[in-house]
Amino acid sequence: MSGHKIKIINNEALGLEVEVYKNLHNGLWSVRSKKTKRILGHAGTVLLDGVKFKVSESGRKRVIESGQKNVHAFVIGKLVAFDGLVSVVHLDFDDLHQVRYNPFLFWSFVKSKDETPIYSADGCLMVEGVVYLID
Repeated sequence: MSGHKIKIINNEALGLEVEVYKNLHNGLWSVRSKKTKRILGHAGTVLLDGVKFKVSESGRKRVIESGQKNVHAFVIGKLVAFDGLVSVVHLDFDDLHQVRYNPFLFWSFVKSKDETPIYSADGCLMVEGVVYLID
């Protein structure tokens, strides 16, 4: 993590439509405004509502051709909460469906359990590098 800037999300970002992706440099989720494409900050836990899973096919092809990762897959939704505003203590993670994406294996996000493509959900919880569906 050294040398990579971590930006704290301002509470004013709550309610905004955001694009979230896993930041490979700092291990956190990068949260950026869907409207302005500016980074709002980084968080270890993010809760979104009205979710869409988006993969840029041209970005995916660049990863496959070059072997170098780039930002091309996002979870898009309304920012409901992040980090200290999210309590995950009482959640049973065994009951939640995980979602994953690997550009070398899939052309979209998929449900981890059966690898079926997923494009939207009522909501999702992103914690410790894992995306969980909330329906």
